[in-house]
Amino acid sequence: MGTSASKDESQEPGASASKNEGTNVKKVTFNAFDSVIVERDGKLVNISPTGNAGPDPSKCLNLMFYRNEIPTKPPPGALIEEILAWKGDYLKLEFEFHYLPWLFPNKDEAIANKHSVPLQPTEAQAIQNDPVLRGRVLRAYKMMLDFFGTELVSEETGAVQRNAANWRERFVNLNKSAKNHLRITRIIKSLGELGFEHFQLPLILFIMKEVMETKELSRISSDSIGHFIGAVKNDEKRALLTKEFTHIVTSDKS
Repeated sequence: MGTSASKDESQEPGASASKNEGTNVKKVTFNAFDSVIVERDGKLVNISPTGNAGPDPSKCLNLMFYRNEIPTKPPPGALIEEILAWKGDYLKLEFEFHYLPWLFPNKDEAIANKHSVPLQPTEAQAIQNDPVLRGRVLRAYKMMLDFFGTELVSEETGAVQRNAANWRERFVNLNKSAKNHLRITRIIKSLGELGFEHFQLPLILFIMKEVMETKELSRISSDSIGHFIGAVKNDEKRALLTKEFTHIVTSDKS
């Protein structure tokens, strides 16, 4: 589909002369709203086809990305459908840094990509309500589970297990790559905000088992697990995980 963005250094023809006079205007058209986003003096203003102010474009970028209408930033970036095609390309998923905050947005500023933007409540609701966009969230999650050496057993329960085809090599990578522990925290938090809250608990319980019991992911620290638990949306589930984690740690020390 691609972005339909085009830039023009001339003034926006639909705006009044008094608004444009003495300003640097760039016209950018996006499909998401069938409207024109105008940049005036470094600020984005959304003008609908009727000439009225439309939605604030800076509050809609995650939604537009999920609609496959704009690429990630910084440029050149990639559309979401292009990123989802990276499944199985472990080198690309490992060393590309900018895609994860766009693929799994949440309410926080992203340390890994200052060009991404926090998820707005209206965007989260729109993604949850659109079957196509929900499907992209699910595909993104499955792609990253595969990258970590795991797979989703049930979309209903969120149960996760080792991926028999690749778990050994991928666990080696997960053990030595601390940045992927940070990625897991972001993924967990984003799942809770995009309508997949029921995926959070099973994923963390699976990781805790591999860290504490099988020792296959022993390089994931207690601090990281604490961050995973802290990203859980539901208070009761978060308390349950904290209790279980404390019990396992205490048993290990006894």
